[in-house]
Amino acid sequence: MAIDIKKVFADTMVKLLKEKPFDQITIKDLCAACGASRQTFYNHFYDKYDLIVWMCKKQFQALWASFQDHKKSFRDFMIEVYRMFLENQAFYSIVMGIDGPNSFRDFLMGFTKDYYRNALEASGKTMDDELEYVISFCTVGTIEMATNWVKNGFRQTPEQMIEYQLLCCPDLLKPYLE
Repeated sequence: MAIDIKKVFADTMVKLLKEKPFDQITIKDLCAACGASRQTFYNHFYDKYDLIVWMCKKQFQALWASFQDHKKSFRDFMIEVYRMFLENQAFYSIVMGIDGPNSFRDFLMGFTKDYYRNALEASGKTMDDELEYVISFCTVGTIEMATNWVKNGFRQTPEQMIEYQLLCCPDLLKPYLE
């Protein structure tokens, strides 16, 4: 059976994050902890931020596949995203605080914008400047509030978070999200 080296690095990163802050974890630490060479790491990832984004993408891809397979609503999908954050509190509390050129936050921004665009285009709506603005506005708000929710200790339920999100969503976008 072949070893999934990316998963080995991911599992090792989770272990190291329990021991020390992300900014103190080096590629050298990561490689030493899993017995791989630096070259092996760099054959698969650009940097430690890229590893974190890969880890999150894997989780999001699994959720997205389930969403598409079961034709869930936007509300149901977002509740699952918030539940994923809640179930993996320790990890996402760290990940949401990482800033950088290849951060989880950047990935989440792109993922959310793409979701909004796809929802509109699937309904036959033609993208224009107004819709692009609304999508960008909603994306920033969604990501900022999700980040605050994680950083502030998950005080609301996932169901409350999606209700707040839909409450603040511009009318132009609401019909495509409910």
